Amino acid sequence: QGGTEDTVLAALSWLSRLKVEVVNLSLGGPGDPHDPLSREVDALTAEGILVCVAAGNSGPGPSTIGSPGCAAGAITVGAIDKHRRVTDYSSRGPVAGLRAHKPDVVAVGGGTTPRAACHYGVGVASARARALDADRCTVPDRYVRMSGTSMATPHVTGVCALLLQASRSTNRADSRVARARAVRRALIQSADDLGLAADVAGAGVVDAAKALKALASRRSPAVPTMSSSSPAMARSGIEPK
Repeated sequence: QGGTEDTVLAALSWLSRLKVEVVNLSLGGPGDPHDPLSREVDALTAEGILVCVAAGNSGPGPSTIGSPGCAAGAITVGAIDKHRRVTDYSSRGPVAGLRAHKPDVVAVGGGTTPRAACHYGVGVASARARALDADRCTVPDRYVRMSGTSMATPHVTGVCALLLQASRSTNRADSRVARARAVRRALIQSADDLGLAADVAGAGVVDAAKALKALASRRSPAVPTMSSSSPAMARSGIEPK
């Protein structure tokens, strides 16, 4: 049934009041790093909330990442298929007005090879909304095969949640913002490099085990400081990448 930018903004404000620590945004549309959605993502990031956002499905051309995936504070997620190839549909950078590369990382989002009359035959089994009619892509009885960066992003969100839990257990003295910074660094710096341009695959494929090890060591090199896209990001000290 869709939604509006206003309802998404209201939901993000509500999440801020709930003091959640990680958010998944499998959504997006036209915009830039300074539009309302991007600014709200940056504000949440400044509070120490990890916001994982789908890069979009407008690839393979350059500069196709929309909002809020273009926000400096977002952990922007592109898609690969099950053979670790970046999909054609996965949106690419660069993002105008942003020095940091986007996407930040990639994860499995499913391919587009038809199988058994399902267009997303090699897609990711995703929860099926009640509004969707059962069809050839339905996985009995509450799932459906789909492909997109919206399917890739929850993988990264889940990894972030696990890393936050691990960080909370071993670094209890850390502030919420410090914990988020550490998780973001570990996630990005431990990604498996695909040897592709950063505007195509970011740092590479998310690797949960390596990220956990990097988080535990806390000896990885500092992430280069990038210019912030909002005053909130600047105040937080959280680096865009």
